[in-house]
Amino acid sequence: MKFQNRKGKWLEVDDGVLTENYTVSIKKEQPSYLDLSDADGLSARIQKSIIESNQLKVTDHEVQLPESIYNHYFLPIRKQREKEATDKLKENFGFIMGNQERIMNHGPYFLIRSDFLTSGTSMAGSINFCLGSLLESWKESEELILETDSSRIYIISVQGSTLSGHFNITGWSPEKGVIEFENPGQKRLIDIIQHLNTWGANYRYRLRANFQQIEKLLDDLQ
Repeated sequence: MKFQNRKGKWLEVDDGVLTENYTVSIKKEQPSYLDLSDADGLSARIQKSIIESNQLKVTDHEVQLPESIYNHYFLPIRKQREKEATDKLKENFGFIMGNQERIMNHGPYFLIRSDFLTSGTSMAGSINFCLGSLLESWKESEELILETDSSRIYIISVQGSTLSGHFNITGWSPEKGVIEFENPGQKRLIDIIQHLNTWGANYRYRLRANFQQIEKLLDDLQ
């Protein structure tokens, strides 16, 4: 699959990293349970009785799980891996800053999403945008860069309430790395949210396993 960035360049992504896949492989079989592995290398243990009661067919040591059963066993593990990958991404964001062009020219890296790449308000809702759209935003608009007496802060996300007027801001500075701070309500922050969300809405494709691409990216950059 190919998609076009804001500059008109076509980036390529394997369809296999976008589509949901509930086929799992049987890695170990015991009298009462099976050890399974999914397409993203996640492992879970499931009782054989679940397979039998749902009349699921095993073919060549693989079984297609219904979405509900897959999510029950694999989703908690996936969420944990995503959290761990997000923590690594934040800790190593300096590598991102130093390799922006490389990321913006590599489809899977461009489409990486993470919990902290989210902006919005309690009234209007939030949007989770991809890493590539954030990097594009920084290059196209000075609106997302705060100049202080001691540092230059690149805004990553803004979340808050227009009613209370308080916002939580996540940013990156060369001196401190990823930082979080609060700021009283300002029109500029609303403008930043609108900018991030408008820019992020250009890219609808979602990776199935963001943690995989985050890990690959960090290994590639270090």
